[in-house]
Amino acid sequence: MQTKVLLMKLVAGQRDDRRTLSAQIVSNLTQTLDGTEQSRDDYAGGDCYIQWGFKLTRGLQYALDNKIPYIILDWGYFNNGEGAFSVSFNGFHGLSMPVDAIEGKAAREHPRPEPWQDGGNFVYVYGQLQNDRAVRGLHVSPWMTTTAQLASKIFELPAKIRPHPKMLSSWESSLEPLSETFEETYVAVSYTSSAAIQSVLAGVPTVAIHPASPAFMVCASGLAIFKPAYRMEWLFDLSWRNYRLTEIEEAATYVKLGLKQATKAASLGRVDTEGLRV
Repeated sequence: MQTKVLLMKLVAGQRDDRRTLSAQIVSNLTQTLDGTEQSRDDYAGGDCYIQWGFKLTRGLQYALDNKIPYIILDWGYFNNGEGAFSVSFNGFHGLSMPVDAIEGKAAREHPRPEPWQDGGNFVYVYGQLQNDRAVRGLHVSPWMTTTAQLASKIFELPAKIRPHPKMLSSWESSLEPLSETFEETYVAVSYTSSAAIQSVLAGVPTVAIHPASPAFMVCASGLAIFKPAYRMEWLFDLSWRNYRLTEIEEAATYVKLGLKQATKAASLGRVDTEGLRV
């Protein structure tokens, strides 16, 4: 697909240690867009800013102060190989700016959802790491406990808390694969966890409390059962934001398609800043 040449100075903010896979993804995309790289904590400016992760670095602060668009890269939404990554404009995950220019284009590769299921004997509450930027400052542990108790009362079923695997202590047994829990799940409850993508794809009615969830548009926002008929539209949008390590050129095309719209939105202050911290 051909798009017009990028007519602005795109600058990537990088960690000092650039040997990680995430740093390489940022570097590859930036080079493909004819951009330059700087330390994200010693940033000198540009017309568009890109970095890995939703962290308030000096570079991202510059973008916010000067109302220029920013792009956040993070790990991908679908399990399609090591190095799969996501692209968010002027926000992060569910609060990323939708790109109008992809309307009418063909969907990119994505999983097909299973039919919505009935039954299940448990409510599952998905945990997240406390230091995950996606939780937007939520105190995760008390939220999981309180939510499990309330959900159990509302749905009249026992609730199970499924912690993030990295929340487990070394002496605790490992968790079974998430996919093995879907058959017994009546409803899954999440805050902003990307696990909600998997449960929605499996046909499990899912709750996403916060709109920053990448599955928010196909989930109930409160403790209720919701089975929308438009999951394919949701997957269309998500497919355009999800790329393999080998699809840097395709990701660059998406950036070019959205940059004019992102620039205008940023100039009007229409950007996501909730929960940003150093």
